[in-house]
Amino acid sequence: MTIIEVPELGKVGVRTSMLLGERSKFYADRSTDTANALLLQKTVCDPNTGDLVLAGLTLDQINSLPTHVVDPLLDMALPAIGIKKAVIEKETEKLVEAEELKNSETDQN
Repeated sequence: MTIIEVPELGKVGVRTSMLLGERSKFYADRSTDTANALLLQKTVCDPNTGDLVLAGLTLDQINSLPTHVVDPLLDMALPAIGIKKAVIEKETEKLVEAEELKNSETDQN
């Protein structure tokens, strides 16, 4: 578990690892609309006890939380489902390069 300071929430724990069965269930249960909410529901915890604090909320309720609050939590939780920071950075680079190429092609026309 990692403890981070989150705007409007204070100190929050985030589980950065899951049991293999938990991860498999996460992938089986997720959908495009709920993947991030489900990840938060399965990883955000009380920094003192480790109890999951979003387990009592629906995925729709979690999806209603502001991004400036949940983004730091998601960044910390991604390793729990096997997504490494290097993979995220590489995908971000690809998106930036594609956008730059698109913009340069637009400027040439």
